[in-house]
Amino acid sequence: MNGDLRQMTDEEFKEWKANGNHVRAILDGLDSMPSTKKKEIHSLESKLLSLKSVVKTQSQDGHWNKDEYMRGLANGLIMAEAIMDDKNPKYFEANYPEKSREEKC
Repeated sequence: MNGDLRQMTDEEFKEWKANGNHVRAILDGLDSMPSTKKKEIHSLESKLLSLKSVVKTQSQDGHWNKDEYMRGLANGLIMAEAIMDDKNPKYFEANYPEKSREEKC
């Protein structure tokens, strides 16, 4: 595997990324970044941590499975987290009893 990202095959890139090399490459570049970029990165990291905290809370039993709205909220947050982490989301499926039409009205 060569070190040039542009020359890597998809499989080589997946292996490179799986080994955490993309994080090391970013951290190595931080020293040469202007302070405004460092603040921006810190802000993004902080927002990602906040998102992960909200996902954790909303994913607890009694939150996500309370009703359709809460499951949709949890799944939307899970999707946002997956986008930020560059991963495939694992959504919650409905597992609560369906209400009859009369109960919904």
